[in-house]
Amino acid sequence: MSVTITAAERMTYQDGFFNNVEDMNTGLWSIFPSTDVEGEMKRVDFIDIIDGVKSANSRFTPISGVDPLHTNRWLATQVNYQAVHVDPKDVKNIIMDPKSNYMMKLANAFTRKREDIIIEAFDATVTTGEKGATTQAFDTGNQQIAANGTNLTLDKLNEALYILESRAYADQSSEQLYFVYSPKQKQALLKIAEVVSSDFSVHKSLVDGKVTSFMGFTFIMSNRLIAGDGLGAGVSTNRECYAFTGDALLTGQGLSRIADIDIRKDMVKFPWQLYVQEDVGAVRMQEELVVQVICNETA
Repeated sequence: MSVTITAAERMTYQDGFFNNVEDMNTGLWSIFPSTDVEGEMKRVDFIDIIDGVKSANSRFTPISGVDPLHTNRWLATQVNYQAVHVDPKDVKNIIMDPKSNYMMKLANAFTRKREDIIIEAFDATVTTGEKGATTQAFDTGNQQIAANGTNLTLDKLNEALYILESRAYADQSSEQLYFVYSPKQKQALLKIAEVVSSDFSVHKSLVDGKVTSFMGFTFIMSNRLIAGDGLGAGVSTNRECYAFTGDALLTGQGLSRIADIDIRKDMVKFPWQLYVQEDVGAVRMQEELVVQVICNETA
């Protein structure tokens, strides 16, 4: 008996998949504001701090204003896709159950891809200028904390907090601070008395064995952080962690998302193909809102 998929079943598959992706986006992607991107890139404007409010001490004096500094950054998106082939006899059950293993595994794959895009954008070279003719590299001189032979320490957290507060926070006091780190940095934090003991803080830093908040940072665990030396999890001497504010990046959605299902008549047994595609990207909006903290996981 041949298998047919109705339009309603296709819609169920599409809605179920992208609902799963949104439900899973409780990590990095959901933190940042988002915009729609038409075409390959979109120019986004950043307005610098407006300062120098004047006192009106005399009557009828001429008004002098300021021209705020406007900087342009370009947000590019990238089409990412995945296709999975399933047996005809299983396809109906898979697409009608949003929580099936196939659906959840696919959604997890796209959630991880979004996380990779965010992590790459933290220190990526940014396209700038009114017409996108210039670039801005990440400021390693002011926004990077060296490994110095240690893993994540209180000193590094203090320095990251100081950099954010002294260089960026004058006009960002309402923004939440975040810190993304790997399991090895969590292990290092759990060895610090100030983190595990409630005696040092009014708020509990440790909940169910997880470091949730400490020193004003909300902590986010990630297994996708880049190792500058290319070594694996737990053994890198150059793991790149980040302290940042909730508006440090801007994410973008390009082409309409696609979740389609069709029969593959070019393959043996005519399997059904679950195809998913989305067009997304991210850009760093201001240098002062991101601090790279390098950690030596072997220390």
